[in-house]
Amino acid sequence: MFMSSQAISERPESNWFALRVRSRHEKRVAELLTRTGVDCFLPLQHVRRRWSQRWTELDLPLFPGYLFACFERERWTRVVNVPGVVDAVRFGKVLAPVDIEELAALRIVQGARCELEPCPYFPTGQRIQIAGGPLAGLSGTVTEDQGRSQLVLSVTLLQRSVRVKIERDSLELVRSAA
Repeated sequence: MFMSSQAISERPESNWFALRVRSRHEKRVAELLTRTGVDCFLPLQHVRRRWSQRWTELDLPLFPGYLFACFERERWTRVVNVPGVVDAVRFGKVLAPVDIEELAALRIVQGARCELEPCPYFPTGQRIQIAGGPLAGLSGTVTEDQGRSQLVLSVTLLQRSVRVKIERDSLELVRSAA
């Protein structure tokens, strides 16, 4: 995972944005952005692939074609000129910031070395919160696959999600504010 600072920072003058980058250039773009002083976060998944007659383990981008960067909107021209950056996710002509809590949740899950895998985006579903363990306090949508509970963390702006395998006894229902 590429991240130039230890935590997802929330500087008042800066926002986190999702950058579209050239396919298969995510790691290189993250490295170049970090060299230019831009905080970036590239969530990775650990996969095992078979090539020819041998197996190899790789760290691949969790969201192919995207990475996250923190910068001031005024620095956009400097960011877009980094080789490999295509554009940012936008609403019309305006750069769309990413929800800081969604990025922080991804960072915590990746730091806990949980098994991650991309999954379809679920805009609705049962909201849960993890009560104990290294993921305590995270909330997301619960799903089941082959009798195993999974927590789905979503990045709403990208309409992408990741699935984390969890133990059902560590879950509690998120109460809505009444």
